[in-house]
Amino acid sequence: MTKKAIGLLLFICTSLLHLSAQARTIQLAGLVVDSQTLNPIATADIYDDETHRLIGSTNTEGYYHISLDYNKPGDIRFKLRVVKNGYNAFTQTEHWGNLCDGTTSLMYFGLQQKQAAAPAFSSLGDKGNGITYDQALQGFIKVREGRVLETQLAHACEGNQKVFIQLDDAAYLVSNTGWIKLNSADDKVRVDDKIVAANQLNDVLKRGQIKWMSPVDEKDAKFAIRTK
Repeated sequence: MTKKAIGLLLFICTSLLHLSAQARTIQLAGLVVDSQTLNPIATADIYDDETHRLIGSTNTEGYYHISLDYNKPGDIRFKLRVVKNGYNAFTQTEHWGNLCDGTTSLMYFGLQQKQAAAPAFSSLGDKGNGITYDQALQGFIKVREGRVLETQLAHACEGNQKVFIQLDDAAYLVSNTGWIKLNSADDKVRVDDKIVAANQLNDVLKRGQIKWMSPVDEKDAKFAIRTK
């Protein structure tokens, strides 16, 4: 065999090994539910939004299990579209890290009925909990609790600009884009350069003024809000 032929063979083998190393399969499973009632939706179709290929459908319990083949190097990126008659189509864009082959995850979708008030949503399940139907159902308990809480917070925010909201024995910081659970009602919060007790925030700040908020690990405050 000539040196040229050997070189070509080595190039082909190296290329095949490189392509093989890039090929990864992702396993996704979860539930598709009505965003308002949280009841399961059967026969909802899930498409790869880039190729428009049908990759799975939900069963009578609203459960789906799909595989995504990803053949590009680096971070994993994909876009799913969930479709069901009587509901608005929902598109979910994901950008994950440079994960290995065989990655699994639970993902929940809430579809909005046409003309209904409750918006669509999606939620990733906790990693490492498995992707069987029973495991998806168990993980949905946390999703359901979160949706109920968000509904309660939305009702508590109607007609006002409160930043500090208390529900039963729990206290929350609420902006127009999210919320944070506090440790207690008198937690110290840094608002720009000023320290304020959480339960005094409604006297000094309006929800619409918040540009950023986050937990922090400071000597004088456990949470921070920026308005500038």
